[in-house]
Amino acid sequence: MDDAETTLTRREVLERAGVAAAIMSVPAVDRLTSAAGAATRPARALRIGQLLTLSGPLGSVGLDLQKGFVTYVRQNASRLGGRKIQFFVEDDAGDPRTALQKAERLVSEREVDVVTGVVLSNVAIALRDFFHSAKVPLIISNAAADELTRGESSPYIFRAAYTNYMIGASMGRWFYRNIAKNNVFTAAPNYSAGQEIVAGFITAFERAGGKIGGRVFPPFGTVSDYQPFLSQIQGERPSAVFAFFPGAEAIRFVRQYSEFGLKRTIPLHGAFITDPAPVLNAQGSAAQGIGSSAVWAAELQNQRNARFLATYERLYGKGEPSTFAATGHNAAQLLDVALRSIKGDTSNQARFLRALKNVGTFQTPSGIFTLDPKTQNPIRNFYLRQARFEDGKWQNKLLSLLGSFRDPGR
Repeated sequence: MDDAETTLTRREVLERAGVAAAIMSVPAVDRLTSAAGAATRPARALRIGQLLTLSGPLGSVGLDLQKGFVTYVRQNASRLGGRKIQFFVEDDAGDPRTALQKAERLVSEREVDVVTGVVLSNVAIALRDFFHSAKVPLIISNAAADELTRGESSPYIFRAAYTNYMIGASMGRWFYRNIAKNNVFTAAPNYSAGQEIVAGFITAFERAGGKIGGRVFPPFGTVSDYQPFLSQIQGERPSAVFAFFPGAEAIRFVRQYSEFGLKRTIPLHGAFITDPAPVLNAQGSAAQGIGSSAVWAAELQNQRNARFLATYERLYGKGEPSTFAATGHNAAQLLDVALRSIKGDTSNQARFLRALKNVGTFQTPSGIFTLDPKTQNPIRNFYLRQARFEDGKWQNKLLSLLGSFRDPGR
C-alpha cells in the first residue's frame, strides 16, 4: 500500500470515528533547536499507534477511548512530553486475529514508538506475546484481563485503567454494607471479563462477611432473550443481584430484568451496566436507581476534571463524556508524564520503559492516579454512581467514594 492509500485509510478511520478534526496533521520530522536557536538535528515526531475496537457492538467504547486520548493531547498543544506526535489508527473489530494483524502492521510498517488502546480482554491476551517479543510498549486503555498484570505480566505492557478484579472488588464491601449480606446472586456473560469481575466481587463481598447464593453465566454475545436465566434467579429468590454486562448486552439484561418483574422485589446493582450514556438512555426507566462502580464521574470537583470537561465539549460538542473517555485521557497523561521525565527522548528504550514503570503518582480528572511499579497497573479510586432521570435526561449521578483499589498481582 503506497503513502497516498495509507493516508486515505487513516483519514477514513478518523472521520468514521468522529475525531478527524481533533487529530492534527503532524509532519513526520520536527527540528530540535540549540539554545542559540539554530537547527541541530532532525527528530521525527513521536509515532503513536492506536489499536482500538471501532466497529461492531463495542465500537462506541473504542471511539470514547480515542476521544479521551485526543482531548488530553489537544490540552497540551498537540504534544506529549514536548514532542510532536503522529497517530496511526487501526480498528481491530473486536477480533483477536485481526488485532494481531493490525499490531504487526503498526510495529513493522508504521514503526510506532508505543501503542495504546485495546478494548477487549481476549484481544489483549492474544496480543500479549506479540508485544513482549516485539519489545514495543503497550499502554492498555481498557482491557482488564487479570493475568496481564499477574502470571502473564510483561515489562512492555502497562495499564491506564484497571483489572477485572478491581472492577468487581470495588462493589463488594459496599454491597454487603448497603444492599444485602446473604443469598446474593451474580450475573455476567460467560467469558473472561465476566468471570473475573464476578470473582473479584465475590472475593470482596465474602471478605466483608457476605454469602453468595448462586451465579448465572449466560453465553457471551449470543443471547437476546435472558428469560431462562431470569427464571433461575426468580426461582432462587435471592436478596439482591450483582451484575456485569457490557454494551448492548447491558441494555437487554437491564430492560428484561425490569420487564420480568424482578426489579420490584430483587435489587439490581453492578459494574458498567448503565454506562456509557447511550446504554443508559436505551435502558431508560428500567435503569432507575441502579448503582454501579466507575473510576470517574462528571461531578468530581478538581481542576483537571473541569479542564477535561471543557476541552471535551469544545472538541465534540455538548454531552457528558463516558468513563471510557476518562480512561483514554488517563492513558495519554500516563504517557505524557513518563515522556516529560526523559524530556521526550525515546531513543533509549530501556530508559523509556523505566520512565513508564516509575511514573509514580499524579493528579487526573479521576483523582489521584498511582502506577504500581511491581504490576505496572494503576492504584486508583472507584466511585459509586446511581442511574437517575434529572434535568430532563438520564444520568449516572455521583453518590460517594467506594475507596482506593489495586490488583493484588501474582
